[in-house]
Amino acid sequence: MKKVLLMMVGLGLMGVQAGKLKDLVENASIDGYARVKYTVTGGPDGRGRGYQIFFKPNFTSGEVNGYSFTTGIFFAAGSSAPQSNTSDDFIGSSRSFRYNNQLDFFNISNLFVNKKFDKAKTDVRLGVMQINSPLNFTTIYGDRGIGVALENRSIQAMDFRIAIYDSWMTDNLMLQTATRAFGLDTNPNGKNDGFKGIGNNLVIAGWAGSFDSVGVSNLRGTFYYAYANKLFDAMVFADVGYTFDFGDFKLDLMGQIGYLQMYENPHFFSKAGALKDYFTTKMSALGKGVTYARDRGAYNLRMAFKYKGYLGDIGYMGSFGQGYGVMLDNKGGFKYGGQLWNQIIAGGVLGFGWTGTGGFRDTDIILAYTTHSYQINKVRVGIDFAFVGGHNRMAFMLSASPKIAGTPGDRGGAVVGKPNNLTKNINVYEISPQILYQATKDFSVGFVLSQLLGGMEITRGQVTFLYNF
Repeated sequence: MKKVLLMMVGLGLMGVQAGKLKDLVENASIDGYARVKYTVTGGPDGRGRGYQIFFKPNFTSGEVNGYSFTTGIFFAAGSSAPQSNTSDDFIGSSRSFRYNNQLDFFNISNLFVNKKFDKAKTDVRLGVMQINSPLNFTTIYGDRGIGVALENRSIQAMDFRIAIYDSWMTDNLMLQTATRAFGLDTNPNGKNDGFKGIGNNLVIAGWAGSFDSVGVSNLRGTFYYAYANKLFDAMVFADVGYTFDFGDFKLDLMGQIGYLQMYENPHFFSKAGALKDYFTTKMSALGKGVTYARDRGAYNLRMAFKYKGYLGDIGYMGSFGQGYGVMLDNKGGFKYGGQLWNQIIAGGVLGFGWTGTGGFRDTDIILAYTTHSYQINKVRVGIDFAFVGGHNRMAFMLSASPKIAGTPGDRGGAVVGKPNNLTKNINVYEISPQILYQATKDFSVGFVLSQLLGGMEITRGQVTFLYNF
């Protein structure tokens, strides 16, 4: 890691010496966002309320001979899915950062140098950066690695990328394992194994875009592959879609697939106590017969339509192999409906994440969904409907888990680090009306009211304030 940082600094200094220092400052830019959420959960199988604050600005210098620097900070406090009342004890002193649990942190999110090669239409990054790929679309803000990444746009409307990370960590795995189950979040000033990285080298490569270069602009596709040394042999995501344009009415057909093959004896190189014996002792402690699925797959068939201000879709997801946890986070590039069923517990515990409940043997999932929304000036109103079934090993919130403990349907603790959130194969129906007010180009306010019925009964209301820099 030291060698990588020295190379990063050296390349940056060469770029600065070759150009004008003032260009670095005068042409600097900022992006990122600030977000506040307030969540209330109730019903027979859910309880909790609390705030979540995200502040994530990135600062990029101007270019000097193609070189630029990017650094960013990431402040987070609270959970988007609290399992108790956390709102009454949330904000500490204005003169200090109050460490409350593993959900609260303040760190550097990005620190890298970028070199642009205009003729080759290529960018090269070196340093600490967010992991950005269709394998983790929903947790790009928190997935991070140290290494080198290359992006090429030499073919019209196509984007090619490859990245190699020496050390990395996903936001989901961090949140799942940095818990009181291991006694890792009780001493903010001492050693905290839960926040260390994954030492298994990670390679991600792929492409995405449309086929404009061969005259078929309505056809698009994606293909990404990842390999993690001694962890997983292949993580694959691919999709293909075609849009039929009938003037004001557009019809889009898409097929998506994800696949994961674990290494024959997977283990983390990290010395962190939370990751030690993860796939053996810790996983088997979740319940009788609980073990990881080696070969996993998921697919999605989706039809979407657009007419003026109206957007809608209908689709079906299924799985194959021993499980359905196939992405770095719990959604990846899959496009499907529902606002609550895969967010019942924070940290990607549910859904299609490789360390989530779908990553265990003898699991499968059925998801049927349809979503609808309509734009009226600055307001978009919508509603999601979803049905989730199969041997899905759905995780319950802490308040409801005692009701299924020891019953014939009890499938053990949800994931490593969350042993008290118990799981069960259930059928659930979701109804989620929502409204979004786009006050300005950069500022919006949204509200979602979600209801789960069937094998789990939960009501959750969530208001979100979002400002994009």
